[in-house]
Amino acid sequence: MNRKANDFYLKTKGGWMTTTGSCMYPLLQEGSRIRVAPVEPESLEPLQLIVFEAKELVCHRLIKRIRLFSNYWFIHKGDKPAVGGVCSADDLIGTVAEITDKNGNKIVDTGYPEGAKKTAGLTCYFYVLMYILKRSIWGVKQNKLSRFLNAFCWRFF
Repeated sequence: MNRKANDFYLKTKGGWMTTTGSCMYPLLQEGSRIRVAPVEPESLEPLQLIVFEAKELVCHRLIKRIRLFSNYWFIHKGDKPAVGGVCSADDLIGTVAEITDKNGNKIVDTGYPEGAKKTAGLTCYFYVLMYILKRSIWGVKQNKLSRFLNAFCWRFF
């Protein structure tokens, strides 16, 4: 099954996928499996795990849901100190309904790791607005300015 068809299937029916990368460490490790469930954007709450489409499927924690210009926008970030970002409701695939490790043992999501900040700062709101305007004016998701502002905003978060 090609990637677009697989992403569409996950978005409409849900399913299991294997994780790669380390941005959600220690909750998700290389080879962990997550069950993705379809979700309506308005039902998402902060700290839920969401899966969205970027260059590849990404699983991050939802920081803030914003309704702007009749669309939902999501500020997200991995649990491991890393750069977060913004995605639109169009990019949303679903929420994480279940997690298992490599051996099939269930893992319980206990929320943010100790000491992590739970609220988005004013700089993140600025980034969301800049991201939306840039996308609507130039029709691109990222350029040098947005990469710089992204990295700058998340240093304070």
